[in-house]
Amino acid sequence: GLAVAAEEDVRYGPYIDKITMSVIRDYNTRVMAFEAKELDVLGVLPRDLDRIKKNRPDAHIIFTARRTASGSLHFNVELWPVKYPQVRKALAHLWDRARMIAESPLKGVAIKNPYIVPPTYGKWVNPKADFEKLYPYDSEKARKLLDEVFDPCPDNPNMWCDPNEGMKPVEIEILTLPEATSPTYWWIAQYIKSEAEKIGLKIKITPVSSRELDARTSAGTAQAWVIGWIFGRFPTFMYYFWHSSQIRPGGWNEWHVRNATLDKVLENFFYAETMDEAMKWCWKAQELLVDIIPVSYTHLTLPTN
Repeated sequence: GLAVAAEEDVRYGPYIDKITMSVIRDYNTRVMAFEAKELDVLGVLPRDLDRIKKNRPDAHIIFTARRTASGSLHFNVELWPVKYPQVRKALAHLWDRARMIAESPLKGVAIKNPYIVPPTYGKWVNPKADFEKLYPYDSEKARKLLDEVFDPCPDNPNMWCDPNEGMKPVEIEILTLPEATSPTYWWIAQYIKSEAEKIGLKIKITPVSSRELDARTSAGTAQAWVIGWIFGRFPTFMYYFWHSSQIRPGGWNEWHVRNATLDKVLENFFYAETMDEAMKWCWKAQELLVDIIPVSYTHLTLPTN
């Protein structure tokens, strides 16, 4: 573990002499270490709350709502086949957030997030840019969107082939952390595969480490991936994530969004001189982004400690 000693502090009152941060990659190992009282603080999946209450009756359970976007499906909008807006919109129509929160390891303990800017941002959220209103769960609509760009494969009419690529069979690779590391993200990836393949869209799930995931997304070789983010006080992440100037080594625009109209809106938002002006451009950016769909969010995690 990493031990950090407190510097000399002349202030009065309670303080901590030392914090030891143990790096344990496997979630189940972390839970067992907490149960054995080898750890003092632990983020727990909702599915394990009863287990923790039983095995660590001395533990205090705290729920917090943060500015997060968890269980999100992200796209590199320049890579085949997710470069087609119809494909991203089709997948958006397969997003049943209520079911995903209820049936996944979250076990219903999460805040649904159908927005680009998470609902914990309050007035910064544009209610018109609501994925559930614009892309309600509808597998038939999803199928019709795919039919706009693909044809049934000659040797398997239940699957899709791309006539623009010499009838190449359509398959999307989704990168995700393995189940041992992130049970919820693994479950979401499996959910996407199940829903997509019901309408003939083949999905390949590739488990990767966080380092591999970062390398693939940074190199621009990942078609799609499941991950989450923790944001700051204001939604300035939109500028860093989706302004075209950030498509560069060390830049954050791993979605490879290049849109001149969006760039101008994001610049007006980022450099606004007043909160009211910033909020106006923030709303406009969200309206553009729900049409581009670089990402589809699921929920805000309620961390339990």
